[in-house]
Amino acid sequence: MIEVGRNNIIVRNVNLSSKEYRNAEYAFSLYDRVTHKYTFSAFYIEGNDLYFPSSITLPVIQGLFPKEEVNINFNTTAKSKSIEYNMKHEPRDELQRKAIAFLLKMKNDPNTHQRFLSLETGSGKTYVTINLISKLKKKPLIIVDTLDLAGQWKREFLNHTDLKDDDIIILSGQESIDKEVLKPSGKVYIAIHRTLGNMLSSDMNSVNFLMNKLGIGIRVFDESHVDFGNICKINALSNVNYTLYLTATPSRSAYMDNSLYAKVFKNVPYFNGKDLGSEKYHTVVLYNFDSHPSLDDKLGIKTKYGFSTPKWARYVLDGGYEFFLKAVTDIFSLFKLIERNKKTVLMLPTIEMIKKLNEDLKELYPSIDTGIFIGELSKEKREKALEHKFILTNDKIFDKGLDVKDLEILINFVPFGSLVKTEQIIGRLRNREGFLSILIDVTDKGFIECERQLKLRKRFYKKKAKKIIELKEH
Repeated sequence: MIEVGRNNIIVRNVNLSSKEYRNAEYAFSLYDRVTHKYTFSAFYIEGNDLYFPSSITLPVIQGLFPKEEVNINFNTTAKSKSIEYNMKHEPRDELQRKAIAFLLKMKNDPNTHQRFLSLETGSGKTYVTINLISKLKKKPLIIVDTLDLAGQWKREFLNHTDLKDDDIIILSGQESIDKEVLKPSGKVYIAIHRTLGNMLSSDMNSVNFLMNKLGIGIRVFDESHVDFGNICKINALSNVNYTLYLTATPSRSAYMDNSLYAKVFKNVPYFNGKDLGSEKYHTVVLYNFDSHPSLDDKLGIKTKYGFSTPKWARYVLDGGYEFFLKAVTDIFSLFKLIERNKKTVLMLPTIEMIKKLNEDLKELYPSIDTGIFIGELSKEKREKALEHKFILTNDKIFDKGLDVKDLEILINFVPFGSLVKTEQIIGRLRNREGFLSILIDVTDKGFIECERQLKLRKRFYKKKAKKIIELKEH
């Protein structure tokens, strides 16, 4: 039997040795050609039952299991509670008005109560979502992957609505979950992916139980191109009335990942507002330096999967640091960064590299005001770090979602070839009147892999940037 819920489709009593199961596994799993194993599936197995996210759609599941009868069962949907709040601000432009109107259509859509919203960074995905919730009047759960993003969402709710601080509850860790289950107190909930993932690892029914206890009516996955596995699992194992996926980059970095991601979400109604156009405002500076690696160094940065960014960072610290630091000081000199004192982010691949460069910058420029923004620090210390003029961080914590007030210059030292990551990183620079928006992209031309990665990024820059300037090490 195929049982259809709001967020999941369950195929009961499947023979795991059957051709039907093997076809499903092939269609919705990732296969590692190095280890010759399936490493991830977009569905969840419990006994002989298969739990799929309903975004895959019933016709697709029926195609895989054509002999099974279908039972529609929306009774498993969480019993949502109504909330009301007033918006302080109207939509600022036609893009936001059209996005809100599009999302509201899911209220009366007989086929699906899910929508995908993909707007460029700075276009107002958060505002649009908050406005939508005010119109649906359903208690929301916003799911994010970091505490920093959770805090940012809370500040945006307080900025755009008449909600009070106590109305917005962040769920991070089991203790916060237990407290709200015992006595729900929030009008808006913001949860961390890891917290919900840990719950499901212990009890597959735990998130569905939580949705019912809190009375969740709309679930929002922020930055839905990340934590893809957790999104599939949450949807496969729990049901709410409405679901919204948000991202500026609706794809995954790796080709195989992206192929599966597209299959899972391709039937969800989608809005990106591209017909309204987008303004180009970035200046991209391409800066090359040569760390002069030996042949052994070039071979040493490779793994069986290819070029390794952590190994490149290790090589720089152990042998190429002199050339790397010269490139840093050259950039500081060319752009008069100390004199201009603009809000600047320096993005590096490892924490060790961040700490080393921070020490050297303080020695070279005694007046420099630096802060370190890394995951191992407490939330309070990370927030404090963002107040400094020069912020040192890594791409894992900084390439998505975070809005740094008054940021004007971003210097990227991380080698990568992902167009998704490129769009996320350049998206940290917002279009603010009277402010610069400069991305300095640094490439170590001593490694041919780094130059190949740059060629991929340049394709994106040519479409996105207002101006591209190419510089070489002085």
